[in-house]
Amino acid sequence: MAFEANDYGSSVAAPGLIFPDQPTSTVSRCMAEDKKAEGGFPVFAKKGEDVKGYAEKPATDGYFLGIAQRIVTRDEYPTGTPVTVVTGGMIWVTAGADVKSGDSVGIDASGNFVPFEGEATGSLTEVKGGKFMSTAPSGSYAIVALK
Repeated sequence: MAFEANDYGSSVAAPGLIFPDQPTSTVSRCMAEDKKAEGGFPVFAKKGEDVKGYAEKPATDGYFLGIAQRIVTRDEYPTGTPVTVVTGGMIWVTAGADVKSGDSVGIDASGNFVPFEGEATGSLTEVKGGKFMSTAPSGSYAIVALK
């Protein structure tokens, strides 16, 4: 779950945690390459391939599919491992730059979630309909809403 209250009344977050009280859409894919992460990373797909998920955007026919949901029993995704990909809903990510609530979401060439402004380029992918729902400095956790 996205928030976990402790004895002091504060809450914690982690990349890939979803908000259970919000509607969420997911699809399953098998990783086409290794990824060392617990979740919260972008997953890309390639036109014409039904079951593969990529941690890096394929150079030809690649597109943003969604964000890997955090699974508590997994801290890496070897090639062939199934991954649950959130395609709609709210999910925690690590901000790759300073972000503000309301910013459109982009993914830079290193796979970081950053504000998207202007046009998609070879090094910046637009997350169509994606919005940051919280303000966070680079390296901190931020909430992304996917539509």
